[in-house]
Amino acid sequence: MNFKLFLVVAIIATTVYASHEPSHMRKRRMQIEKEQGFHKINSLHTKQRANRRMQAAWRPLKIYFDTTSIYSDFNSQGAADRAKFYKVVFKATGKWWESFKVNDDRSKIAPMIKQYSSRYSRELGFNFEGGKKIEDYDLLIRVFLCPNNGSALAYAGPFLRHPDSQRPITGTVCI
Repeated sequence: MNFKLFLVVAIIATTVYASHEPSHMRKRRMQIEKEQGFHKINSLHTKQRANRRMQAAWRPLKIYFDTTSIYSDFNSQGAADRAKFYKVVFKATGKWWESFKVNDDRSKIAPMIKQYSSRYSRELGFNFEGGKKIEDYDLLIRVFLCPNNGSALAYAGPFLRHPDSQRPITGTVCI
């Protein structure tokens, strides 16, 4: 069973990597990167990244997938049975991401999300259940069911970046 699950996750990841980001998603991503000053990497960014490697303790990356939108869409389309498959996929993907480590200040993530959430509510309007909150995570991903434009099974990309390390702290996945 583990090999089958790994194979499914690998196929999805490969498809996401090989797919083309739709222009409307790219436009919004480029807009937010420019607002954050990350549209062009400069020597200051590189220096900050190098300094971050030495300064703080490393911890496993903790990821949150907000799947409320896609599950709601599945239910409204009479495809609730598909949710079970994606629950397994995102649980396995989250476990895999925990093998990566980060060393930036997690306390800077929630203020950044709150700063931009009014203008980018689709990408940053996270829904939490069971006492979970933004402050508990290093990477938060919104998952959507998107129209099939022909060539991609899924696509994903970063959105907000951490102010110190410039790594993604939020992103979107469209299936």
